This record gives sequence, structure tokens and C-alpha cells, in this order.
Amino acid sequence: MRHRRLTWVLVLRQVAAVVAVVLTVAVILVGWWDPPPTDLHRWWPNAQRILAEAVQRGPDGRLVIAETPGLTAYRAANPALAVAVIDRASGEVAAGSSVPLVEAVRGADAALPIEAWWRLAGGITGASTRTIPAGEVTFLIAGAELQAEDRLRFAWGILRDILNYLVPACLVMGLVCWLVVRRVLRPLTGAAAEVAALDFRNAGARLPEDARVPRELLPLVQGINRALDRLQEGFERQRRFTANAAHE
Repeated sequence: MRHRRLTWVLVLRQVAAVVAVVLTVAVILVGWWDPPPTDLHRWWPNAQRILAEAVQRGPDGRLVIAETPGLTAYRAANPALAVAVIDRASGEVAAGSSVPLVEAVRGADAALPIEAWWRLAGGITGASTRTIPAGEVTFLIAGAELQAEDRLRFAWGILRDILNYLVPACLVMGLVCWLVVRRVLRPLTGAAAEVAALDFRNAGARLPEDARVPRELLPLVQGINRALDRLQEGFERQRRFTANAAHE
């Protein structure tokens, strides 16, 4: 039968407990205490990703929003979707952009925002500047609706950010716990060695019960010592009986 090592059991349980607490607190903070102000924060990253995959440079070097399978599927799920892409350097509007959306944005402010959200007639509109293979551009997206996929991607993004910090922290914490547990269990290891060394020549030897022994292990050490006392007492009685029988 293969026995488990107490050191690893204690370390794994401590790390698992900390991870469970951190994840629970993160879910409470993000989902209840400090949730995203609008649904836009949930669908916006996915919409940006789909639009970034669709923006290309045509043979003439001009920006084009290609109708990729991802963008087509996203339009089908969001009938009111309107997108536009504007080159930051030249002000060029990508072919396939929504003209009303571009006019509404440029009419509100001549300067393109780097990162902004506002409410137009069609709902919440977002603008974000990103550097993609086609260059530095500003995305304009409006009319998207929150989908189940957006919720999952948003939750996974939060979890990924947490894991980026939690995994290294767990490795460090596991190492520290291992060192601490080894140090705490050292008296028990020494006691086991002393027990293994007991024989009839040093039957009066006992395990130490001083301050080196942790309080949680003290009942075990005391129990072993009491058992050794009884064994020695029985051994002495047997020895006296044998001696008397030999004398008779």
C-alpha cells in the first residue's frame, strides 16, 4: 500500500484553500461589488477582435473591411451592427465602413478619440485605437448586442488576468509552505528516528516532550511514551517472573 506524504498533503491543501478564496473573492468583486458599468464592456473585446481580423490592405494599399466568416456570423447575430475603421495617420476611412456612423462621430468631434464610448440614436457606440498589421487605426462599433459568447469571453478574460498573477503566487506559496511544513514536522521526524532506535538495551529512553514538540503533536508523543512505559513495566514483570522461576 502506498502511503501519502503528510508534507505534500498539507501544502496542497493550503494552496487549494488560498486559490479557492481568491477566486471566490474575484467573482464577488467582478460580478456583484464592482461589475462592468454597461454591457458594452462585455461585448466590446470580442467585437474588436472580429473587426481586427477583417481589416486588410487591398492591392492598391487602401484599407478594406473584408467580409470574413467571423464578421458575417457576428452581423447575423447583431442585425443592427454598424462598424467603421479609420486610419489614424491619414484619416482614410476603410471601404465597407458605415458612412452614417463615421459622419455621426466626425460631426460630434473633428478629432478621433483614442478610447471612448457614447450613446447615439442606435445605442452605445465605442471607439478604440489599435495597432494592427494594416497600421494604427480607430475602430468604431455600434449596434452590437450582448451574446452568451461575450459573457463567456469576458469571464475568461477576467479569469486569465487573475491566473497570470495567481499561478506564480501559488508556486512561491507552495515552496514557502513546503519549507514551513518540513520545519514544523522536523520534531516528528526526529521522534520517529528515536522510536526506531529503541531496543532492550535502552528500554528506558523516551521521546522528548519539551518545547521543541509542537502542541498539536504533543498528545501523540505523550501517548507513545505512556505506551513505552507500559511495555517496560510489563517487560520488568516478565523479567522478575523469569528470574524467580529460575531461582526456584
